[in-house]
Amino acid sequence: MFIGFDTCSFLKQVHGRVQTVLDHFGIPNHEYYRSGEWVPHCSVAMKFPSSRLPATLEAAAHHGLTLPFRATEIGLIQHPPTRLLWRRPLTDSCTGP
Repeated sequence: MFIGFDTCSFLKQVHGRVQTVLDHFGIPNHEYYRSGEWVPHCSVAMKFPSSRLPATLEAAAHHGLTLPFRATEIGLIQHPPTRLLWRRPLTDSCTGP
């Protein structure tokens, strides 16, 4: 499970510059991290069964879980191999609900 973050143009520029430097020096980088593929995120749980997602979200809401940021997306990633299994936006736009 991960929390996805908004990608602003500045973050995309920085990420692109880093990729350019890596390419220039012949430093390999997994396709998952290349510009256009990378999703800025914070991993929340590893080996999290998708069947537990509804109950986990319900428990968080019931206990008034608040986060110091605005989550815009939720998703599940399989690892290994790294593969995006599911992702859904939590809001309709970058400016919030």
